[in-house]
Amino acid sequence: MTPRQTFGALLLAVLAVAVSFVLLAVYVPAAPSAPIVATPAQLKVSGAETPVSAAFYGVGIQVGTPLSSDTASLLSGTPIHYIRFPDGKSGDRMDLVNGTLYTPGEANATQPAVTLPDFISACEAIDCQAIIQLPLEIDSPGTAAYEVNYIENSLHFDPAYFELGNEPGGWTCYGTPWADWGSGCTGGTDPTTYAQEVGTYISAVRAVDPSAQFVGLGGTGSGNSNDSSWIAPLEEEDGHNLAAISIHSYVDDHIPSPDTVTLSNFFTGLSSPSSIPNILTSARQAVRAACPTCSTQVFVTEMDAVSGGQPLGSYLPTFYNGVFFAAEVTQGLNFQASNIDPFTWESEESGLITSSGPAARYTVESAFLSRLGPDEFNATVNISGVYVAVTGGNGSTELLLVNTNTSTSVNVLLTSSGLGLSGVADLWTWTSSESSPSESTPSAALLSSILLPPMSVELVTASGSPNGVGFPSPLSP
Repeated sequence: MTPRQTFGALLLAVLAVAVSFVLLAVYVPAAPSAPIVATPAQLKVSGAETPVSAAFYGVGIQVGTPLSSDTASLLSGTPIHYIRFPDGKSGDRMDLVNGTLYTPGEANATQPAVTLPDFISACEAIDCQAIIQLPLEIDSPGTAAYEVNYIENSLHFDPAYFELGNEPGGWTCYGTPWADWGSGCTGGTDPTTYAQEVGTYISAVRAVDPSAQFVGLGGTGSGNSNDSSWIAPLEEEDGHNLAAISIHSYVDDHIPSPDTVTLSNFFTGLSSPSSIPNILTSARQAVRAACPTCSTQVFVTEMDAVSGGQPLGSYLPTFYNGVFFAAEVTQGLNFQASNIDPFTWESEESGLITSSGPAARYTVESAFLSRLGPDEFNATVNISGVYVAVTGGNGSTELLLVNTNTSTSVNVLLTSSGLGLSGVADLWTWTSSESSPSESTPSAALLSSILLPPMSVELVTASGSPNGVGFPSPLSP
């Protein structure tokens, strides 16, 4: 063998050894990852199939932020059907006819970024139902009648409801004309006076539209613990003329340590005395006690984890508020809420839409709530921090699960739950490490449990119906 041949043979041998090491590196299996340790929890589905209220999915639109050009498209991507306008305090501060906005203590009136015609255009684009606020703080029934006449006979727009003022417990200019607000005013009202004022407004508006429907209260503005003291005189005085009363929910405003800014404290409100289940139950009891023969519904026309400007408000524009919102929706479904309106559609701090685009609560609306069915069943799970809802109808079954525990994974057991799934399921999962929900398609028949990572929202949909393969009939207790 020549020296050149010898060198070539050695080179080939070296290359062969190198390649073998590369192949070994490629095919050596990785060490198995540590198994996820999850706390088990049992799902229970019970009760009769109940239609979800037609007004359940709502939102409010404020006047301070212009509506984006894709508002109608964005709304169409959600189940939102009822829209409140003007959202928040502007309901008592805005002249709907000329579009003027008044603020206590400010000499100059301003023009809103969203006018009544702007709102109507967005509403009609998605064939929405409207809840229009009328101004009661000025105590001028004639103004309200004039506005209703303008809305219905000039703009040819027919709202589903007129809401009578916003949070009267927080009024400071009661009985003062808008033109005099600039000099400042300090007059408030009380539950009895407000109830009497509502009667005069109803009479004035029904002189224009005898079929007008009304939502009383518009929240109290003095904390949910005082809701009943406002509801009782209102129902006694006007209950037979009210389609609904509305309460507002900012649960973390009322927790024991509202200034402690931690994730675990942020989610405390979901199980507090001011939570959606508790305030709905309390409000319904107050309605029945004050007017046993009335059929007044309870709406939640403003809802967020915490009101703007509070220390815990730093979580409002984040993924975690989406998790909070999803949990509150499950509570609303299980307690058969008539209406829940997250505050608010477009806002930098707490909007479903911000200047950066759709926020976390919008993702919950579009990716999860839009896939829920038209009927709901009572659903519970026996572990704290986990919230569930089950819907059906249209030949499908949907299971929405929310884990608000900050560090605990939960394995929700479906066996013996009263819930049967079949066919191929769609599973959407959203965690804080993902910019958007991910989708997988497991076999529904093999789904004996659902693993919920900490701080996650999951949705399972499968074929079937409440009277078919989706749900056994009757449901297990």
